[in-house]
Amino acid sequence: MFKQTTHTLVRFSGHSKALDRWLQHRQLLVAGYQHLINNTRQRTGLPEPAHTQYWCQELIDYITAGHFQIFSHLLDSHNTTEIDNCYKNIAETTPLLLNLQQRVTELDEEQNSQFDPLLSALGEALSYRFELEDSLIASTITNKKQTTEVADDTCID
Repeated sequence: MFKQTTHTLVRFSGHSKALDRWLQHRQLLVAGYQHLINNTRQRTGLPEPAHTQYWCQELIDYITAGHFQIFSHLLDSHNTTEIDNCYKNIAETTPLLLNLQQRVTELDEEQNSQFDPLLSALGEALSYRFELEDSLIASTITNKKQTTEVADDTCID
């Protein structure tokens, strides 16, 4: 997942400062997830609640920024059926991620055995969401280039 986020950051950097910041936030989110996984392999109980809660709050911040700062801007400026459908698929992952995030933060030591499966499900949902987000960004950028090319072709000097 980390390689995917790095590739995306390199691929789409420079299109907008907000997008660049959001993709950097995504990398930090993935690094935090990786940290939770690494600690899972070495632990006997649940990770420190503060670490898990911090990461879960980062996840909520990432999702919120995506919906209200990135996706809304992309949809307003590039409204096509393909982009709308991609966004709908992304939006469908939000309740799943929030539900999993909430379940992770509510675990107590007696529910230790549920942590790893929940973390795994979170990782799978995030990976799927990242693919959808990448597709949305790529479609938007492609749409923007096509619009610009048409505008450039119709200009008469």
